[in-house]
Amino acid sequence: MSPVEIAWELKKLKESVVAVQGMVQQISEKLIPGNELWDNAELCRYWKISPRTAATLRATGGLGHIFIGGKVYYSRENRDEYLNQNTVSHEN
Repeated sequence: MSPVEIAWELKKLKESVVAVQGMVQQISEKLIPGNELWDNAELCRYWKISPRTAATLRATGGLGHIFIGGKVYYSRENRDEYLNQNTVSHEN
């Protein structure tokens, strides 16, 4: 394959991945309205944690998750449940 053909194939693959992510979001919304799915990268970005920390939270059973097409997703319900169970209140 030439470099141009490889670039074209990579572009098509990226478009396919974006389309699948959109479909996953749509399916999630239909199954559970308001239940936005985050992938691992989004969880790490929004929670400011490393991918290894996210994996540890999954492995210890602390953070619920689902696999769709080999990719990890976290529902709003799973995220909220984890945060509620691990929120520390400061009493004076």
